[in-house]
Amino acid sequence: MPVTLAALLRMRAVEQAPWIADWMKSDDQDTRWAAAFALAELGASVDSETARSFINLTRDANPFVRAAAAQGLARADPTAETLDSLARLTTDRDPKVQIEALRAIGKVPTERSLEILIAALGDANENVRITAVESMATLGDRRAISSLQPLRFRDSPVAWAAEQTLAALAAGGAQ
Repeated sequence: MPVTLAALLRMRAVEQAPWIADWMKSDDQDTRWAAAFALAELGASVDSETARSFINLTRDANPFVRAAAAQGLARADPTAETLDSLARLTTDRDPKVQIEALRAIGKVPTERSLEILIAALGDANENVRITAVESMATLGDRRAISSLQPLRFRDSPVAWAAEQTLAALAAGGAQ
């Protein structure tokens, strides 16, 4: 089944999204991952049933499935449950899951989004911190500036990302 799902993704078969979504309930972790990944990459709309499946997959034992679920939730309605699921993934034990959750939060403009991204600045993993900073640029919330200023003028990739994000926020018309 994963091969079929990959083929549908390559064919950009968005019209097959409901059929693909059904496979997120599979007993096979590779199929769950392939279905979640295909839906996220296709950019298919996420209805409430699909959002529920993505939320359920955020608790999957497989980190690749959790990461794909985070990608999919970026397109879901920004409900409290969606944001709670993504926020929980930002502290996942696997950095790839954390990174995908932070990227998704950057695309989900809510009152709490910036707060969650700021909290990730304290993560031990440098790549997670960089993604949190970059997601602030995607979010476009100018309130992030005060949290980014202390990161400047250091010899680190996080400082470089902060400079780029500050420039993006200054250039954008975000609030």
